[in-house]
Amino acid sequence: MRPNHQPCLIISGFKKNNESAANWARHNLLEEHLLISNQAFKQLTGTYEGIEEAGFLVVLFNEEDKAFICSLAVRFEQECVLYLNEDRDAFFIDLKTGEEKLAGKFKNVGKDKPISGDYTYDGVYYYQIV
Repeated sequence: MRPNHQPCLIISGFKKNNESAANWARHNLLEEHLLISNQAFKQLTGTYEGIEEAGFLVVLFNEEDKAFICSLAVRFEQECVLYLNEDRDAFFIDLKTGEEKLAGKFKNVGKDKPISGDYTYDGVYYYQIV
């Protein structure tokens, strides 16, 4: 049996109606906040609702980390974040209500870019919610 994973959140500073330069500036500022707060994270790219964006997978060590990252997402005017639990169940967290909605399983789908659907790419593998 495979060991469980560390819980994490996927967060982005991108906004769908922003120009590319503005989104990258927001991305860089978000990265600064993560570095200053000593968060363990990895850069990602992918799509959300069909729109390409960059973001971060942030490792959560406790509930305080989760609350802090959600507060950063609110500061960066995000509507939701993606929470991955130990079993890689994926939940969208609505940042206005705090409601967690099960989206499916966050699965590694290989090294080739998926033909359809939103995806996350960590530089080696592609992942999708199935």
